Amino acid sequence: MISILIVDDELFNRRLLRYALEPYAKCTTADNGKEGFIVYRDSLDQGERFDVVLLDIMMPVMDGFECLELIREFEQERQVLDDDRVKVLIVTTHADRDNVLRAKQANVDGFIVKPINRKHLLGEIRNCGINLAEIAD
Repeated sequence: MISILIVDDELFNRRLLRYALEPYAKCTTADNGKEGFIVYRDSLDQGERFDVVLLDIMMPVMDGFECLELIREFEQERQVLDDDRVKVLIVTTHADRDNVLRAKQANVDGFIVKPINRKHLLGEIRNCGINLAEIAD
């Protein structure tokens, strides 16, 4: 089963993303970048891994770019091969030039602009090479 970590400070956005993705994946949520990194780190340490991280940019405590940097550093420490790295999609309302460029420099795997369009969201996840087959009840 596909496993997705949703990191967003807005409860509404976390619920919306979870609702859109639960037919396809096991979803876990975190409400800021620091919590998101801890959840990611702990899961990898326990031998479980997320296939995708959906990461908001603007969050309190730690923003999405800082969280992404820690995730990539942790993967490097754990000698995770490039092909096995978690796929990271930025999900944000801040699609200005600076954030898009910063995301590209951070080697994110996709960029989704809010408001969320379910078809686009699923398409971006599939574009990362993740097979989203609907889970039968």
